[in-house]
Amino acid sequence: MHMESHTHAVLLVDDDAESRAAMAFYLESQGLTVTESGDGDDALTRLRGGLDPCTVILDAHMPGMDGWQLLSRLRTAPRLAGIPAIMVSGYPAVTGLALRLGVRAYLTKPPDLEALTAAVHEHCRRK
Repeated sequence: MHMESHTHAVLLVDDDAESRAAMAFYLESQGLTVTESGDGDDALTRLRGGLDPCTVILDAHMPGMDGWQLLSRLRTAPRLAGIPAIMVSGYPAVTGLALRLGVRAYLTKPPDLEALTAAVHEHCRRK
C-alpha cells in the first residue's frame, strides 16, 4: 500500500509585510507550502473560497479584522473550526488568553523560526 506524504500547507496572516515575508521564506525553505495574507478579512475570504491549510499562523493585532476576530470566525464556521491556529505576536501578556481561546501555540515576535516550524509540524491536522 502506497502512502502519499503530506506537505504542510499553512496560511500565514500578518499585516507586517517584512515579518510575513521572512517567516514565509523560512517556512518554504523547510519544505512547507505557504499562502500569505495581509489581514484577517483576506484570510477569511481565501478560507471560505476553498483554501484548506493544515495550520493557520496569525498575528494578534492587525488593522481591520485582527487575529482575535479571525480566530473567532474560524471557530464558528463548521468547515474551518478544525484548522489549528498558531499565534505569533508581540504581546506575550496575552499568551494565556490565546491558549484559552484555542490557539495551539503562541510565539512572540520576532519568532524563533525553528520553533515556528516545529509548531506547524506538531499541530498540523494531517500529520
